[in-house]
Amino acid sequence: MQIDTNKPSHTGKGTRTPSRKAITFLMVTAFLNAMGIGILGPVLPFIVQRYTGNPNTLATVIGCLAWAARSGYCSSAELSMG
Repeated sequence: MQIDTNKPSHTGKGTRTPSRKAITFLMVTAFLNAMGIGILGPVLPFIVQRYTGNPNTLATVIGCLAWAARSGYCSSAELSMG
């Protein structure tokens, strides 16, 4: 069995650090995402209330939207980790 010495090793040598532009882009994206959640979160029940008349339905819809948002954020975090 021959070992190919041209392949990079996984010991950490030869890894690149992200550029300053990439880090800035990620930080701005995370900031805008947090601002969007912070603005939409308190207002969302009032928006949903316009379309639903029953308080039980309102709670169910808000719960479903919160679950969907959490699922989306958690799955994207899992995908980015590996």
